[in-house]
Amino acid sequence: MRRISGTDVVAAYRTTGLRPLQHAFAGGTAQQPAACGLTALVLARAPHLRTHYRALGPIDAELVLGLAPDYVLGWTAGWDTGDAAFPASPRTTEPFTLGVLDGAACWRAVTAAGLRDGSGSRAA
Repeated sequence: MRRISGTDVVAAYRTTGLRPLQHAFAGGTAQQPAACGLTALVLARAPHLRTHYRALGPIDAELVLGLAPDYVLGWTAGWDTGDAAFPASPRTTEPFTLGVLDGAACWRAVTAAGLRDGSGSRAA
């Protein structure tokens, strides 16, 4: 199963110039676009999607990045909360669990790298 590391996400933000964002796949302004880590990874791999980045979502992460649906669901939960506490969910699959852990680790890596958060983020 493919997994995402903090190094992957930090590199994607540096490549795309996007600002990190929690609780949404894309946002920010025209001058300072922001996106979640999955969207940044999708755009780093498929830059031709940039003009439509606000329309990207979980299915794009699954298709472009080759991620399992339960992993994406868990990853977004970990990314949005910023910690590895398991949210209430009927999903208890291994991909979901690993996604929660990886998403939280990726958020910590992004904030440790000093990347500025985008509009809508809980980060300080």
